[in-house]
Order: sequence, then structure tokens, then C-alpha cells
Amino acid sequence: MNPLKHIMKSALYLLPWLGLTALTGCSWEEDPATCLPETTSLQVTVSARQEGDLNSRADENAKEGEFMHDLCVLFVQNNVVKLKLQPDLSNDASATAGNLENWTSGEQFLEAGTYTVYAFANISDHYAKWNVGTELSGDALPENIVIEDPAGDLNSCTRKYIPMAAKEEVKITAATRAVSIGLDRLVAKVRMTIGTTSQENVTVKNVTFSGYADKVSLIPGASISTLPRDKKYEYTEEFQISASQDKDIPEFYVNETLPGNPFSISVTTT
Repeated sequence: MNPLKHIMKSALYLLPWLGLTALTGCSWEEDPATCLPETTSLQVTVSARQEGDLNSRADENAKEGEFMHDLCVLFVQNNVVKLKLQPDLSNDASATAGNLENWTSGEQFLEAGTYTVYAFANISDHYAKWNVGTELSGDALPENIVIEDPAGDLNSCTRKYIPMAAKEEVKITAATRAVSIGLDRLVAKVRMTIGTTSQENVTVKNVTFSGYADKVSLIPGASISTLPRDKKYEYTEEFQISASQDKDIPEFYVNETLPGNPFSISVTTT
């Protein structure tokens, strides 16, 4: 269970714009063998995939409110943003509820080459840092961004949904038809079941899950200089269990936590 990283596999498809040919930077009078496409017309599709999809790394189907509420995709070359996609989803009912599974852009143009693609969902407070021409350095570099306690900030009533992020290197050529990128959830879902071997009924007063991180790096694997593991979740509703009947604790979210010290679970009974 450690590291705790619930991964949603999404797909980023680059499909040639139907009926259009790639634009080139050379004329017909030149040698066709050296007339290589410099700019490609394409569409970008972002899909939040379910468990049954072949490229999914999630271990279960996502539930309502665990998809995309907002979206931002960056194509970066030489640390400079070449293309930014940030659709206006304010009138999309699925996105409003954090349930957007698929989104497809209009026609886009990219020069052939190798790009670093960043994709983000549900972290709209950071999108203004990036625009076409922005040099990714300092606090504009996604690897330098740290999210404070995202699990503790989840609230569908205030449109605070599970943050997701990904980074991948892709090569765009005239023959490019599709590339995919997985969106990593920065929080994990935890399920706990409490049982007993006692033949007598046991009253449980408190269940505590503790020892997970209080912050998460935006890009999976990026280092954080100090990472306290002092967060905890408490379930304080009193209940009874018996040898024949367990109790499922309502599922909850915790921040992604890298390997290290184990988590702690404490159960207080009468």
C-alpha cells in the first residue's frame, strides 16, 4: 500500500485533422526527398479512463467526483511552453461535478519535434503560471510545485476535486497518430474493515489511521526537501462488532506517501 498513489490512466491522442495535409516549409520546386513536414495539424483528446481500458493502471473504476473538473495541457520544448490547452468547462455539467471523462480540442498546430507534455486536472489555481512563451523555471516549473494537503482539501460542495498531474516525453512527426499520457492522482483512497475474534460483542469508540504525508509534489517522483508524515484520519462514530459481523469504515483519502516508515492504525474500544 506504500507508496500510496491511486493512478488514473488517461490518454492523450494526437489525431491528424481530417482532410488536411501537413503544412511544410518548402516548395514543390525543391527536392521532394528533402521536403519534410515542419508543422502538423492535429487534435488533442484527453480521456480519463476506466479500469477496463487496456492502458489503465487504476485498480478500480473511478466513482462520481473522481474525474476531471478542469484541465490544462502543456507542450513544452527547450523549457518553453509551445502550446497550452485550457478549455472553458464552466458550462459542462459533467465537469462541474468532477465527472468529465473525455475532452477533445479543436484543430491545433505543432512543429515536428520532441516535446515534454504536462497534463493537469483539478489544480486550476496554478494554470495562470503558464502561457505560450513562458519559460519553465522557478515556481513556474511543475517539478517545483508542492500541493499542501490535497486530501484534506477535497470538497465537492466547493468544487475541490482530486488533483491529477503527469509528465511524459513525446515525439511528434508527420506520422504521429496517437500518444498517451497517464494522469497520476495525488491522493489515495483507503478502505478499512474492523473485525474481532471475540465471542462477545465489542464496542469501538475510535479508529485512527496516521502517518501519511502532509504535502505532495505536483509531478510524481519530484523530490520534496522536508516531508512530515504527521497527518491522520479519525473515525469517531461509535459502533459494535462481533465475531460474525465486521464493520466497514467509510472510505477516505490520504495524500500520496513515499516508502519509508509504515502507517499506524489504532482502535480504541470499551
